[in-house]
Amino acid sequence: MKHLHHILAAIIVLAFSNSYGQLGFCSGSKGDPIFTETFGSGTDYGPALAAGITTYPFVSGAPQDGLYTLYHRTNLLQSWHNSPDHTPDEIDGPYGKSLIVNANNNVSGAFYKRTVTGLCINTTFEFSAWVLNVFNRNSSACTTNEIPINVKFEIWNANQTVLLGSGDTGDIFSETSAVWKQFALVFTTTNQTSVVLIMKNNGIGGCGNDLAIDDISFKSCGDLTTVSNPSYPTNMFITCNSPTSIVLNASTSGGSTYFYQWQSSTDNVNWTNIAGQNNATFTSVPVTTTTYYRTRIAQDVANINSAFCSTVSNVFTVEISNGLPPATSNGNQNSCTNQPNPALSVTTDATNSVSWYDQATSGNLLLANSNSYTPTTSGTYYAEVYNASSNCYSTSRTPVTLTIAQVPTATFTGNTTYCSGEDTNITLQSNVAGAIFSWTVIATDVDGAVAGTGNTIAQNLTANGVSGSVTYVVTPAFGGCDGNPINIVVTVSPTPVPLIQDGQICVLGSGIFGIPPYVLQTELSSTNHTFEWFYNGNPIADASGATFSANQLGAYGVIATDINSGCVSDLTVATVSEIPKAQSLTITQSQDFSSNSFINIEVLGGQPPFLYQINDGGFQPSNTFSNLSPGIYEVEVTDGFSCSNLKSLVTIINYPKYFTPNGDGYNDTWTVLNLDDKAKIRIFDRYGKFIIEINSKSESWDGTFNGQQLPADDYWFTVNYSLKGITHEYKNHFSLKR
Repeated sequence: MKHLHHILAAIIVLAFSNSYGQLGFCSGSKGDPIFTETFGSGTDYGPALAAGITTYPFVSGAPQDGLYTLYHRTNLLQSWHNSPDHTPDEIDGPYGKSLIVNANNNVSGAFYKRTVTGLCINTTFEFSAWVLNVFNRNSSACTTNEIPINVKFEIWNANQTVLLGSGDTGDIFSETSAVWKQFALVFTTTNQTSVVLIMKNNGIGGCGNDLAIDDISFKSCGDLTTVSNPSYPTNMFITCNSPTSIVLNASTSGGSTYFYQWQSSTDNVNWTNIAGQNNATFTSVPVTTTTYYRTRIAQDVANINSAFCSTVSNVFTVEISNGLPPATSNGNQNSCTNQPNPALSVTTDATNSVSWYDQATSGNLLLANSNSYTPTTSGTYYAEVYNASSNCYSTSRTPVTLTIAQVPTATFTGNTTYCSGEDTNITLQSNVAGAIFSWTVIATDVDGAVAGTGNTIAQNLTANGVSGSVTYVVTPAFGGCDGNPINIVVTVSPTPVPLIQDGQICVLGSGIFGIPPYVLQTELSSTNHTFEWFYNGNPIADASGATFSANQLGAYGVIATDINSGCVSDLTVATVSEIPKAQSLTITQSQDFSSNSFINIEVLGGQPPFLYQINDGGFQPSNTFSNLSPGIYEVEVTDGFSCSNLKSLVTIINYPKYFTPNGDGYNDTWTVLNLDDKAKIRIFDRYGKFIIEINSKSESWDGTFNGQQLPADDYWFTVNYSLKGITHEYKNHFSLKR
């Protein structure tokens, strides 16, 4: 094959593309092949064809343009299909070969040429062959310039001077997969007894026009003859009756006179004439093995046994059977006692009927002529195939089983009331052993309930602070059958939770405890609960209330029981410990003569909260007292447990900002209090005139000078005093108001 394309080649393609005649097949009965050409088999190339059969040179390998070879695969060039030959292996063996040609219109002569002799005159024949375009379209080697194959069939007289018939295959383009195609030419001899068969190349040179040829055949062709029996339209009679005989009739189309020779065969390959059977109607002898029948047909009795001048009919088969194939079960069936029973069914050939039995052999006939049967009880039933025309039964009966399962019921044992945090213990039971249970849940104010399967429902359920419920919807199942569901309603009550807290009491001395005691509060109602109290692990006699007053140090416990549900709490424990006493006070006060006198108190030790007071003025939570008048103050501190009580004296040194000597007994004199005995106080008028010196311990000024009342005005003073061993002098002024 050449991969070059020339304009001249394209012109030649156009010139030949429509120049072929009509090919066709024999439409009547054909004779046995006068010859066939399969080109042999093997894994080697060749051998070369005999001289005169082809004008193409042989090559032992991939053929190039104008060459041919014989080989068992066609993929000899990269762009060709990988195809085996056309002949089945059972005819010419494995690795059958075909004639593979890289065609070239420049090579004169034929792909294939053969002379056939010994023919009958005035007889019709069929010349056929299988052809493959080996070029693979997927290779894209020729792009759009592929040249198709085109083969001419010719029939010549013996000296090739008279053309008896011809025809062209037409253009056969490549395909994406290998496709073998059969072509035939039918012709009729006149006075010829020899002919020459030729296959030629109509294609042109270039990319493409590569082909394989196989299974060349030459047969006689006559009017169509059909062998039949009206009772067996498939041309086959199967029977279990041995020996058996059959009547066959041969019918030939056309208006000529026909002569017959009936033949029989035991392998449908080798045929034997049946002596004396030459009529259109034939009655066979009784046979005991499978036998094939046909008739040979000729228009001249002298040609009846000539393969060149006679044809053969179709084959009619008489098969002696040992029994029909058993029916194919469509599957065993399952049902439940509360459902309609399903039908059992089998499949067999449409020409056969089925009967149902209760045993694998013998037994009782339950139903005839039906591919299905609906039992009323569980069991295995047997289908037997029967053919009325052949009187054949299946070699065995086909078993099909119906299983009817008992519908299970569900019951249960176990408690249906629980306290929060308890595990359920519900046992499921059924009237059917092996039943499987599954359940779903509907929960209200309960956690821990989940859907599941099994024979026991064991789940830890917790109430969400109030009484709740869980409905378990339980469905029993067995053998694919679901029973009626039951509802198991479980009530879950909350477990009491006593909320006693750790506390403290005051210890006044060895074995002496302060008052009040520490009260342990369960925060539960005594109306709905009972209580058990414990001290250091031992029950406390006569202690059954919702509260308990503890007046000793130690561990106190309580267990609460819900009167309605009976749910019992866990033991809740609280510790009563000693309240530490305050040890001392640290007092910080304002400086003497401060404009904002205050006292600040800090407690060392003890346990807050503390309460503070001065001069019995009432306790306050603040530890600071401000804007204090001069004087001596008693500071007292206690805690909230009445366990600590500390006192201290604090002196505030300051002076009155005014006085009113009007004799009303209130602020009638003026002095500076709380100074030591050695302190000296001197008073001056606003001009610095000395008026009087007094001692704060025993003296005060009444607003006179030398027995005379002084006017309302501001007056100045000095104070000389000692504080912590240090001498101080303080100056300021005050008002005399009248």
